[in-house]
Amino acid sequence: MNENTDSQAVQIALRYFEDGFNCAQSVFMAYDYITALSSAEAARIMSGFGGGVGKSGGMCGAFTAVVALIGSGHGREKAEQMDRQANTYSLVQKAMGDFENRFGSINCHNLLGNDILARGVKEKARDEVCPELLEFACDLVERYALG
Repeated sequence: MNENTDSQAVQIALRYFEDGFNCAQSVFMAYDYITALSSAEAARIMSGFGGGVGKSGGMCGAFTAVVALIGSGHGREKAEQMDRQANTYSLVQKAMGDFENRFGSINCHNLLGNDILARGVKEKARDEVCPELLEFACDLVERYALG
């Protein structure tokens, strides 16, 4: 098994989030041993995915990190590896279904129940909504990227 347990990864992700990183960065950086990237590289790569991709309210940043980590662990490296591509798509679809079943949506706008740019929404999200999303995203990484 990996050096980080599920609870360790959750704690790492929550610490990054509390330090001010966005949801996508926090989850992705908690699994640096999968990607073999430095924290700085991981933070830069995932910096545009917060707030539902560029604060658009689209796909949840925590979930985008799940997709990236599934790809890091299972994605194809050569064009002809179609079996790996099909497996990656299958894993992402399963993770997406689990996320939607748990929260009703994968879109940040729906998860927050409001316009992400509205006054006070970011603070409420950081305090009340996003920590649970990060925790569940880590669970999905454990099941689908590491499983």
